[in-house]
Amino acid sequence: MANQIPGIRAAALGPLFIWMQQNQRSLDALLEQADLGYVTANDPLQVIPLHNLAGLLVNAAREHGPDLLLRVAKETPALTDAMIGPFLAAERTPRSALALVSNALPYLSSHEHLALEAGPAEVTIRHFWGTSLDTEVTHYLQQFTAAMLELLISKVSNGSGFRLRIAMLPHPTAGLDHLRDGMRSDLVPGNKIMMTSVANAIVDAPFPNAPGNGSKPEIPPGLECLRSAAGMTGTVRLLIRAFLEVGTPTSAQVARAAGMSQRTFQRNLAREGTNFTRLLDEVRRDAALDWLELDTGRLADLSHALGYAHPTAFTRAMHRWVGTTPRGQRRKMRPGTA
Repeated sequence: MANQIPGIRAAALGPLFIWMQQNQRSLDALLEQADLGYVTANDPLQVIPLHNLAGLLVNAAREHGPDLLLRVAKETPALTDAMIGPFLAAERTPRSALALVSNALPYLSSHEHLALEAGPAEVTIRHFWGTSLDTEVTHYLQQFTAAMLELLISKVSNGSGFRLRIAMLPHPTAGLDHLRDGMRSDLVPGNKIMMTSVANAIVDAPFPNAPGNGSKPEIPPGLECLRSAAGMTGTVRLLIRAFLEVGTPTSAQVARAAGMSQRTFQRNLAREGTNFTRLLDEVRRDAALDWLELDTGRLADLSHALGYAHPTAFTRAMHRWVGTTPRGQRRKMRPGTA
């Protein structure tokens, strides 16, 4: 996983989308600033680069306040309840629900980890990221995770009668004081591994209406594990395909998404026997063939969507890929079409 570009499902942005709508604000400008202009609320399973998400969260919090992610979690209850609902429905206690969350994370985020350590009187929950993130964005990510942990634990006691001890990374300038009024936990300064201590009596208490034999949430068919051995090449392909939704991506854009310099990015691709230009060409080819098989729209629209300045450039590329024109290839794939 060392050379894999950190990715996360777009569902992570869902609460922020809803919060912005509730407050009559638009997320569009922040998405554009973070090179995420192709992301919409309609595709929560889309994989987006974690470092771009991090940049968006920093800009959003600087605009709306350092406790933004806590407020987002608290003020979008319908969505946050829906996010933890499958785990509550499948398990009897917070301990088993959190273990299930830990097992599901590789399908939701490539570098996010949640681990439980059992003790004689309490459980310690460790949450951390297996990639380099700065202090400010780590604080925001921990802030949202802490709020979600409180929400899950509150389901045991119907919102009362518990306190957690959370050691989390302070905000670089605001510290932790901006969170104390909005959280019921005891907050203490920590580091990039957020540690939450929960008494066994709480973590093993049954949820109301706990299932006798709950059915485990199933991974949707075709949903790939993001914590894979595909290396950088596989994740670069995903990013190029996503960036093509709004324009032709550059090597510099994808290097930023990888959280590395362009030189390091190119060197890592070379180690895997490829380069950015080749991958862009291959992704364009695959996208063109998919479109020609499934769509009967204007070929000029396809040329534009793939980032070609003129349809003749697309025609030359198609000849190079498959030895025929776009129209000829469509006739092969869809006999009877023009």
